[in-house]
Amino acid sequence: MAGEIHRSLWRERFIALLAGSFAGFALLLSAIGLYGVLAYYLVQRQRELSLRLALGARVFDVIGTVLKRITPVIAAGLAGGLALYFIAGRWIQTLFFGVSFADPIFVGVAVLVLIATALCAGAVPVYRALHLDAASVLKQE
Repeated sequence: MAGEIHRSLWRERFIALLAGSFAGFALLLSAIGLYGVLAYYLVQRQRELSLRLALGARVFDVIGTVLKRITPVIAAGLAGGLALYFIAGRWIQTLFFGVSFADPIFVGVAVLVLIATALCAGAVPVYRALHLDAASVLKQE
């Protein structure tokens, strides 16, 4: 009997595996995209950040400046993603057994994972920008 149940649920398991794989790939692509945008932004403002640090700005002030610039990008992405989720939510609910359309825990965990991914993607460029040698940066054109 257990074997028959296992065989009858292969389609649902395959759809769940496929959806999980696509979700992981989408998360990876969003992390790479945020890393690229933030790294480009920090390269453009390298002189300003180095000068601020050389003149005695605190590290947390510089991090705050960077976060003020990248927070609207992350918020817009989350808002767009949530809007698409609520548009396609009824269809998603039919694919997965036991997942409610507007389950606050499900949506909250997804948002927290995306925010954590954004923070991790931005950590490396911010770390590199904070550890630049101000003299060598200012000597460049």
